[in-house]
Amino acid sequence: MSNELVVLEADDILRSGISGFNEEDLPLQIQGQISKLNELDKSVKEAMEAATLAKDSAINAGNRSAGFGKKKVAIEELQSAGLDLAKAVQSGAEAQKISFEFQTKLAEISKYLFGLGVSNIASNRFVVRELEMRLKGASREELSEFARQELMSVVKQLKEQEDILRKIENLSETTKNHDKTLKDQSQINQSIDEQLRAQVKNDMSHSEQLKVYAKTNKRLEEQLKAQAELDRIHSEQIQAQVEISKLHEKQLKIQAETDIKLEEQLQAHAEIDNQHSEQLKVLAENIDKQEEQLGNFHERNNELNEQIRNNLETIEAQEKKINSLNKEILNLKTLLDSKANNTLSKITLSIAIIAFIVSFVHFLF
Repeated sequence: MSNELVVLEADDILRSGISGFNEEDLPLQIQGQISKLNELDKSVKEAMEAATLAKDSAINAGNRSAGFGKKKVAIEELQSAGLDLAKAVQSGAEAQKISFEFQTKLAEISKYLFGLGVSNIASNRFVVRELEMRLKGASREELSEFARQELMSVVKQLKEQEDILRKIENLSETTKNHDKTLKDQSQINQSIDEQLRAQVKNDMSHSEQLKVYAKTNKRLEEQLKAQAELDRIHSEQIQAQVEISKLHEKQLKIQAETDIKLEEQLQAHAEIDNQHSEQLKVLAENIDKQEEQLGNFHERNNELNEQIRNNLETIEAQEKKINSLNKEILNLKTLLDSKANNTLSKITLSIAIIAFIVSFVHFLF
């Protein structure tokens, strides 16, 4: 046939995945496969009819009488029966061959139709709908019972495959949601890891305490081994060890509570540190202002020191003048004492005193 449809091999279906077909071509492809099934079924029926004809010829030859005068006819019948028997054997062999080919091609066609439907849900539903329409619209002459059963089996498998594909899509969506949840959880875990690394520092001190407890337990175990031969003492020591274990449990509980309190204290200290940092910033600003004021005071102090040095020099010069005036006053007093006229002496003394006062006032201002 010029328009005969090529049946795909099973390996070709697996390799290609039937990914290149168009939905518009599906009816033609399905019709081609059904036509191929009908052709194979027709070939099997023809082979079976030929085998039946050969069998009937052989039976007729066996029933033919070989009496007097009938040998020629009997021989001809035997020859005809032998020929029919040879044809029957050949037809039987061909029937077996065609039957085997029919089974093989039927399996290939089923695989091909199944492969058309497993690519996705849409094509699956399309193939199922098309096959069901073909099965409902075909008469028994158009489609053999065996081919009909095989196509119904394909439809059943495709419907089951549709459920599987739907479950796979749901599972894919669930997997995406799980991936998002895992990413969010990963970020949470990173935050927890940072908190745990901060907690490690606190745990180091706890580990030291646990080492001390371990040494204590080791000493207790050595004491218990030393008293192993004395059953009564050994029993008492075991009881004591039980009590110690209970005490250790209490201590561990207390230690756990202490850890919680330490964490709270650390958080409180962290807040206090933040407050101290703010206070230090304010103090630093105040110190900068005070340093600036001190610089100004230092400059003012240098100016005052310079003025003091100048005043000291002026005072020294004035002291020299005062000493000189004092000498002059003494000289005048001596002079006045030597004179007889007291009035003149008083006048002279008054003039000297006035001169002294004027000089002193000049010194001060």
